[in-house]
Amino acid sequence: MWITLIARTVKTVRLLGMTGIATLSAVIPSEPAYARQPDTDADAAYVHPQQLVDIGGGRKLNLYCIGSGEPTVIFDSGLSDWGFTWALVQPVVAMRQRACVYDRAGLGYSDPGQRPATSSNIVDDLHALLTAARIDPPYLLVGHSFGGMNMRLYADRYRNEVAGMVLLDPTHEDGIARIDAARHGQESRRYRKQVSHWRDCLRRSTQPLTEAFRRTCLEPADPRYSTALNAARDQVAAQPTYQRAQLSEVENYANGVSFAAVRQARRNYGSLPLIVLTSGKTAAVVGVQWTRLHQELAGFSSVGMQRTIADGGHYLQLDRPDLVIEAIAAVGALQARPSH
Repeated sequence: MWITLIARTVKTVRLLGMTGIATLSAVIPSEPAYARQPDTDADAAYVHPQQLVDIGGGRKLNLYCIGSGEPTVIFDSGLSDWGFTWALVQPVVAMRQRACVYDRAGLGYSDPGQRPATSSNIVDDLHALLTAARIDPPYLLVGHSFGGMNMRLYADRYRNEVAGMVLLDPTHEDGIARIDAARHGQESRRYRKQVSHWRDCLRRSTQPLTEAFRRTCLEPADPRYSTALNAARDQVAAQPTYQRAQLSEVENYANGVSFAAVRQARRNYGSLPLIVLTSGKTAAVVGVQWTRLHQELAGFSSVGMQRTIADGGHYLQLDRPDLVIEAIAAVGALQARPSH
């Protein structure tokens, strides 16, 4: 579970898959008042393609790497997100070491996928991307939400390439069953409703753009992003290619295919440096089990740590980029070498 599916309705952010569809505003009085981020020169990197890497099969994925030094940090975004969500984190991390963001198939500026957007296929693509781009391990993997689950699967498959992980309010593959088992039928119906919504958005994205489409299928402007980033986000998300990729990710999340792949592959990571960051606001909505699930993920490493960021929402890289950067530095400082 445990990814945020954003219902693009008027200024309403819904968390799907926590305890049903919980509207944050119904539980938490309000989000902090964020000042609009000013446009910066760094924004340019996230509003158009960077390095388009041929991964085979006639497909290219968008990759953006800056900085130098090991281990190379690889970022993966949450469900239906792409590289721009790391705009407040990547440039700072790159002052110490190489830092790379990429766009999953069909999202951002990457070509569409040829297979369903499952976690398994996403990891295949990422491995092919790093190989084709000649970005050698060791890697420090950083994943937000659904991206956290993808990064765990990468570490499960390619443990000898991974020097550490930082997971931001990550999805747990057993979360739905263990937190909301009593209401699982209702949960499934809600997932089906969301999938139906995104199918409708895909259909409408092939037609002339309307204000109704903007209200229901695109996210409202987020003041934590600059004007340039908000505009680029809308431009990308209005495209059928994006809507199709988003729908595929959501479908394979809702039907359990991505969960099953992670569940089958999961393993103990030995002494791999690992920090799991938990959103205090998410935990307030879901309950104590949310923190316990994250403690369990940290327990896959003998040196794993779970930390709760009390004033951070689900998008910790936007609410508290300073603490995300600090966690990446802490894992990187251990300079753990991959096990063989």
